[in-house]
Amino acid sequence: MYFDKFKEINDELNSHLQKFDLNYARLILPMQKSGVSVVGKYAPNFFGECFITLNEKLDVVESNDFSKFYYGVSPKLDSSLIIEAISNLEFTNTKSLEGFIARHSTLFMLHKGQEKYLLPLAKYITLSVSYNYGIKIDFKDITITNDILEGIGSKNVFISQKDSLLTIHGCPTEKFLDLLGKYSYICEGDEYIAISNLDEGMSIYDIYCNKDNISLINGDVFYSGVLPRTLQIEEKESWHSNKDVTSLYLYYERSTYATVFALDNNFTNHPLIENDKEKLISFFCYDDMCKRTYLTKPIEDGKNGRQKLMSEVNRYLECSYNVNQIGVTGNIISSDGFLIYGRRAKNAIDSGKIYPSVNGNAEIADENVEFYADSVDVDYPTLSLDNATNGFGLELCREAEAELNLPLNNNLLKCYGIVISGIVPPETKQESDYPFPYRRLHFNILFKQKIDIDFKKIKQLQTIATEKYENCELHGLSVKTYKGTLDFLQKQIENFLRKLMKWKNAITSVFTIALFFLSLNTINFSLKDWSTRVSFILAVVVVLMTLVDVIKGIKERHKQKKYRHSAIVTTKKDASKQIKLTLNKILKNNSYHPVAYIALKLYLIEIVYKTKQ
Repeated sequence: MYFDKFKEINDELNSHLQKFDLNYARLILPMQKSGVSVVGKYAPNFFGECFITLNEKLDVVESNDFSKFYYGVSPKLDSSLIIEAISNLEFTNTKSLEGFIARHSTLFMLHKGQEKYLLPLAKYITLSVSYNYGIKIDFKDITITNDILEGIGSKNVFISQKDSLLTIHGCPTEKFLDLLGKYSYICEGDEYIAISNLDEGMSIYDIYCNKDNISLINGDVFYSGVLPRTLQIEEKESWHSNKDVTSLYLYYERSTYATVFALDNNFTNHPLIENDKEKLISFFCYDDMCKRTYLTKPIEDGKNGRQKLMSEVNRYLECSYNVNQIGVTGNIISSDGFLIYGRRAKNAIDSGKIYPSVNGNAEIADENVEFYADSVDVDYPTLSLDNATNGFGLELCREAEAELNLPLNNNLLKCYGIVISGIVPPETKQESDYPFPYRRLHFNILFKQKIDIDFKKIKQLQTIATEKYENCELHGLSVKTYKGTLDFLQKQIENFLRKLMKWKNAITSVFTIALFFLSLNTINFSLKDWSTRVSFILAVVVVLMTLVDVIKGIKERHKQKKYRHSAIVTTKKDASKQIKLTLNKILKNNSYHPVAYIALKLYLIEIVYKTKQ
């Protein structure tokens, strides 16, 4: 099946990625032709018996208490802590920023050997998280707004402008506070209006001293969930228990979304970390160098090729400084034979891109994440640190319920393998060319399951899902496979007869009405007769009802046509070529995530393989 297409899938995928921002993707399959089980194993001290953190004097110290270890920053650096710090104007200068970090020094951690990066990264992560919260001020005069921006100096990503409206992310610096202090403000909705009369309204300090005035201004949701950070992939053969299954073990430690957000964005131009900029760029450059060294080699076929790929990935993970998070992805097939895929919504990550049926981050249930306790059940993670090993199927079930409102059965999930995707930045010659954003790698475990719900119902259920905002559109792909011309003709006749049965009630009604009106010509028809009047009225009612049903059916079919796609593959012809054509038809002129390409590709290969048997 797709096991024999290992090199073809990877080579084809990489050729497709040349025109997109995500330029790296690999599909990892086991070395044996067998079923796949992907197992997670929590291994916090995988790279050593101690880690590094900070003390109150901002000195780097060692610790071996891995019950408190999170790579980057602890989830205790949460929204309430950051909002309180912004309200207290603790990030106005470098000294106050370092004071905040000193009071919360044990929340920042890295591995031994990364000592020189710890304090700069602590400042960077703190400012990055603060970016998500702030206030909006409308100066009602774009000239004033421009003058204020000019007074600040160089462009700062923590300040965004739309006409006369300024959005101030995080905490304003001392220089910025002085400029804002020249005005007084009145509250209007979720914004503040600047007024020139200092005797009226509030001062800028009045606004910040009330922490209720500081709100989430970057997206709709932000919380620092606990994520598994991939450390190594290992293959284990289960010959003693089940020789038909090969297990891929993913060893991981804890990290947080706050760390991911910081490393996936570029905030190095913030004036409070100007003196740390060189070290921060060195931190990012080192990880990029590791990617270029180990992840850019061509794919080789066969068992040795798979083994070599896994070895190269593990060598990267061993030296990586990044948050290489684990995700769960699923191919869901409806009862009427549609593979579901979606288009990401405007405010979602990867807006506008084609995505698989279900996709999300695996998360670890952690008592230090306040959001988990306050959220609905579908937001509560299933990975536990108490168990020796964890399966990832329940995380996919949770994501399916959250995004699509669909009940999956964990015991019926089948696993394809692991899809690794991300960006390998090119080597740059100068700092201005340095491409900061979206540098993490995703390790997506790809599953599949067919459910007993049709495509139309799935679309209806998605509209009331908790995370319905993830997808703006749901699409379905129906693949018709034929062994040859005779098989094609036979199935076309069967399909025609099925459609006749589906419309039999409408067709029967039409014929009945037609016979009734024809019979009027053969009898002495007169509306003067009351029984004839009743029959005629009933006939007209039936005609109207039938027409309404037919029109509704046509409208619904036309409405759904945009989201229903079909493909025909004849297995006696060049199936690989037809699969490529089908993929091009679906993905043409669309931006898509690499995991979506692989999910669609593997599904098509599987369908063709089953038809050939």
